[in-house]
Amino acid sequence: MRTQARNFWWGLRVSPRPQRDVLYAVYAWMRLGDDIVDESRSREEAVRAFEEFKRLSERAMAGEAMTQGCWPAFAWAVAQAGVPQVWLRDMLAGLAWDLEHAAFERDEQLERYC
Repeated sequence: MRTQARNFWWGLRVSPRPQRDVLYAVYAWMRLGDDIVDESRSREEAVRAFEEFKRLSERAMAGEAMTQGCWPAFAWAVAQAGVPQVWLRDMLAGLAWDLEHAAFERDEQLERYC
């Protein structure tokens, strides 16, 4: 995370633990989802990878043991720190929308999106 989100990482350094650890875990999860949507080589690859991301997200939110990548920390953040799952599902919905939307035609559309 330190190399992927330099400003974010430094900004969170002032947060007390364990809140900082929760924020890092959720950020890593969000970044993974965003990278799948924005950086996949093709739309088909992005759709497949995002469906897998959603499936793993639901498993982690259901309390299943996860052992690889950001999943153990994300599952911990959900289970132990009480990150509201509705927020996480809203993030998934936003990523799904991002995967499906067409290019913006007007600045107002981009502004609303942001």
